[in-house]
Amino acid sequence: SGQLTPELLERARTEPLEVFGKDLVEHAIFDLAGAPPCVELDSLPKPVEPDSIDALHYSIHITGLDTKLQTVNATTVVTVETLFPTDIISLDFAQLTALQVRVGSVTSFTQSDKKLHIQLPSTVPAGEQVEIEVTYEGSPTCGGGFNKGVVFDARGVHTFSQPSYARHWYPSHDVPWDKATATITIDHDATLKATAIGTLVSESKVDSTTNRGVWEMTDPVSTYLVAFYVGAFEKIVDDPVDGVPIEYFTYADILDKTRVDWVNTSEMMEFYNTFHPYPFDRYAMTVGVFGGGMEHQTNSLMGEILVRGDRSLEWVSAHEIAHQWWGDLVTLDSWQDMWLNEGFATYFDLLFFEHFYSKIIFNNRLLDFQNVYFFGDSLTVARGNPRNPVRHLPVDRLFSFLVYNKGAAILHMLRGLSVLNEVPDGVFSNEELETAIAIGDENFFNIFSLYAERHAYSTATSQDFQNAAEEVLGFDLDTFFEQWLDHPGHPELEVEWDQEPAGEGFISLNVAIEQVQVDAPLFSFPLHVRYKAAGQVQNEVRMIDGATTTWTVNLPDDAWGVSIDPENYLLEELTTQQSVPVQLLSFEARSEPSGNRVQWSYADGHDLLGFHVHRVRESESERKQLTTERLQTTEYLDPNPPQGRVNYWLQEFSRNGEATWHGPVSVLTKLPAIAPVLMASPNPASSATRIQYRLDETTAVRLQIHDLQGRVVREWQPGSQSAGSYTVNWDASDAAGRPVSSGIYFLHLKAGSNQITSKVLITR
Repeated sequence: SGQLTPELLERARTEPLEVFGKDLVEHAIFDLAGAPPCVELDSLPKPVEPDSIDALHYSIHITGLDTKLQTVNATTVVTVETLFPTDIISLDFAQLTALQVRVGSVTSFTQSDKKLHIQLPSTVPAGEQVEIEVTYEGSPTCGGGFNKGVVFDARGVHTFSQPSYARHWYPSHDVPWDKATATITIDHDATLKATAIGTLVSESKVDSTTNRGVWEMTDPVSTYLVAFYVGAFEKIVDDPVDGVPIEYFTYADILDKTRVDWVNTSEMMEFYNTFHPYPFDRYAMTVGVFGGGMEHQTNSLMGEILVRGDRSLEWVSAHEIAHQWWGDLVTLDSWQDMWLNEGFATYFDLLFFEHFYSKIIFNNRLLDFQNVYFFGDSLTVARGNPRNPVRHLPVDRLFSFLVYNKGAAILHMLRGLSVLNEVPDGVFSNEELETAIAIGDENFFNIFSLYAERHAYSTATSQDFQNAAEEVLGFDLDTFFEQWLDHPGHPELEVEWDQEPAGEGFISLNVAIEQVQVDAPLFSFPLHVRYKAAGQVQNEVRMIDGATTTWTVNLPDDAWGVSIDPENYLLEELTTQQSVPVQLLSFEARSEPSGNRVQWSYADGHDLLGFHVHRVRESESERKQLTTERLQTTEYLDPNPPQGRVNYWLQEFSRNGEATWHGPVSVLTKLPAIAPVLMASPNPASSATRIQYRLDETTAVRLQIHDLQGRVVREWQPGSQSAGSYTVNWDASDAAGRPVSSGIYFLHLKAGSNQITSKVLITR
């Protein structure tokens, strides 16, 4: 839910991400966190004084939008229930001028201190429902780097109300914990389209130049999640998920890019549904001239800079959709618990990538998120600013890296606790760890299902989430949440070890860990430790509690290394006595029908982050990096090696940033039965595409196209084909000649005993 300043917004439109990436990170850490002018929050915790009213329903009718003058005319009917006897009701109301207020008949009112005070005809008792009709006008745009309230831009109009800008365009009880239903009516230029949160219930013409749309939000919604949009939109209808319609509103000039970038929306929703069914009647995403995303309930605002046509910023979509559960279905009870919104959505973005892509991508993105936190923490110290706890932020740090990156890291550490709770006592094997991971992950995911079920359509606190976690996991979490939410910093560990003979074929491995962090408490946590030697791996869990922790473990006589937190559950900075490159025990490459397989094993890697694999032809000197993500595994398949003899190099990365080269190993590439390329061109395609493949020997061939559900959409069986290149023209229709719908399709080629799969994207 971040935003960019106008300067960075322009750079984002014109520069590749890698060019302005560092500036973007620093901006997200510091400049974005600053509160813009006209922020209404005095503090983040919930006030001690009880509310005097409970908002039940908002009926907002935007009767005029003047894009030249950037003014709004509107009438809003606010239905509230009184919680105490009173003859005055006060609503939040800023940058607006009330023209008339009615409670039954015309009522006297005053405006002061960004409040609208309504004098009731008489004192009403507690529990009484009161309807307040306010007619008003104003220029409700709050500037300051990025705009809030009602935002007028060159493309149209949208609203942005987080955290406290709903009061800038409709009278309200503008606090996150008071959720109400809403009706939104928009009178707008007939040449444009409008959309809003909720379900469209009617459209009509007011006159020859004005149209009217009405949307109903029948589920409770917090004021900051109410929104509408007006613009020259093109509407895209995606396939529904479990009966929930999915719609996109975008601009004509980025229509095709939108189809590409948002193609996996249904996959995201299906994955998040495994935690709790999607809670609303509809989901939409609407493009606006905006520097980020915002999780408006059922209709997210997506900045046009996010639409690039290459899915490079797909994670923002995953983040905003996740908010429909974590922020919209279950809303924070006060801004003090902002991490319940942003930390959750940040981590669920990672979980989707783990589910849909791979654990390797998850691990690398998690490492990136952690490094952004460490970068922000180091800059905080370097700038002389105080470190802040996640739940005790000043107002100008509400959107900082602490709630996003550290918040997500806290959830990952809770996942680690769930896993380590399942490992056997004492020393255990990698196989036993894998079993613990499967059980621990399931328990961890069940926490969110219980939390969502218990607090659906309501609000929650950090204590509520802790209660759900304790109920599922079965142990006390007071220390865990208190140290990570209510104290600043993180563990900074210095690790040393040595070994000495223990007699009768054993050695004693002595390990010492010291917490050396400054301006942060001593942390208490279970620590996964891995011991590695030639052909041997042992694991155990040690409790770290205090400034210094030491222990000795007896192991079979060998040269052992120590790996601290090898699964990267803990948010810690680690310093070892010395940086020890891994000791490779084997490194080999061999040619297979599917390509060249590179495999390796190593003895110790206590500070290991991963590997990159590089390739170079024997006659050349320049290495080509084959891997895009650091490998956590010990093998790599090169699916498209050049003919002849090639050399492979292994580049090892340690946690302190050092890189060590291993190799080369040499292999003579043997041509496989199928060329390792199965491709469609064009891709994406709208009406037809050419499927190309090559055979290097005579073999029987079958080509199939599958949809995302695994169903065969089209099939070709030409029989036996001789060596050579072949092209199949597909008109993007099924076996019955019906055009297929937009989405991803899998090309599956079987030639003899060999199989290759590729993807093609169809856009309509």
